[in-house]
Amino acid sequence: MVKEDYNYRSFEEGVSPWDDFRTSSKIRVGKVAPDFVATDLDGNVVTLSSFRGKKNVVLQFGCATCAPFVERVNSGEVALESLHKRYRDKRFEFFIIYVREAHPGSRLTHHATIQQKRDHAEILRRDENLDIPIIVDDLAGTIHRAYGSLPYMIFVVNKEGIIVHRADRSDPSQLPLILDNLLMLDSSPARENLQSSYSETLRSIGKASAGVRSRVASRAEARSA
Repeated sequence: MVKEDYNYRSFEEGVSPWDDFRTSSKIRVGKVAPDFVATDLDGNVVTLSSFRGKKNVVLQFGCATCAPFVERVNSGEVALESLHKRYRDKRFEFFIIYVREAHPGSRLTHHATIQQKRDHAEILRRDENLDIPIIVDDLAGTIHRAYGSLPYMIFVVNKEGIIVHRADRSDPSQLPLILDNLLMLDSSPARENLQSSYSETLRSIGKASAGVRSRVASRAEARSA
């Protein structure tokens, strides 16, 4: 996929491979998370595999023009920003992976340069007052495509580099149980008595609120919301 195809000019031209995400055997729970090396907005180089044996990692994908992502990242006590503050000192790392614009508009257009993409990520960080480190994916969406290409999916990767949670649409309300389980595993003096369990859940989640949808559309001056 060339970067021009990846960075579609309007939502109607884009393709979100929901079924591919749900059926792919490459990024399932229990698999090694795809490694990457990228730079965050503060110029820090982040290598996923560097956290092995040290920290669990939460990877939230999103962009400034995706209303459901914006609502989930910074609305309420179980929003990702709140969870970041609660768990970051407990050997967890949180990252937002900034991807293509879900709803490019006349102001926040499709990405043509990496600087433009970084500028959009800065707008997101400023407008939503985010403290979570934001990694800017390259123009071809290399990290994004490796994990499934959906607009606001989420992954939790344990200290062994294994995917222990993934969702095609992130729901931060699910995360405390998952993160607390990882904390329990880290603190257990008898890990041999613990067994791993695999489960998948099909559930409905609500759309972003009208207020958030309006704010995001206004920020992008989006042609589609």
